[in-house]
Amino acid sequence: MSKKKNILKGYSKESVAYRDSIMEEYNWCCAVCGTADRDSLNIDHVIPESTGGSNELDNLQVLCTPCNCQIKGNVPTERLSPKKPNRDSLKAYKAISKKRMAFRCQINGARKDLNERGFYQKNGTWYNSNT
Repeated sequence: MSKKKNILKGYSKESVAYRDSIMEEYNWCCAVCGTADRDSLNIDHVIPESTGGSNELDNLQVLCTPCNCQIKGNVPTERLSPKKPNRDSLKAYKAISKKRMAFRCQINGARKDLNERGFYQKNGTWYNSNT
């Protein structure tokens, strides 16, 4: 059995094709840092499902695990444009680190802005303290 079949076991052919079309659009790499490590790539919701985001193509983007889980979390962002994959290991590592740091600063600014507007985060979900 191939590795792809093990990873996607239990998914319908349509959902696998939809996932692959998103990955193809993003050149099978992270939209933030350009890492092409397919094992760490995730489909991210620009506007999280927990805050009303959909599974439509224009609300989905490809992020690697560090950019998605450790940096972005549940913060809504603009949809990022596809990148060209970084494959040269040392140059890619330095470029990826800089891009992840810039993205971290952008997300931290968004969190600060949400907090200033009266929102707070609890268990990964944003709430409005003004309601």
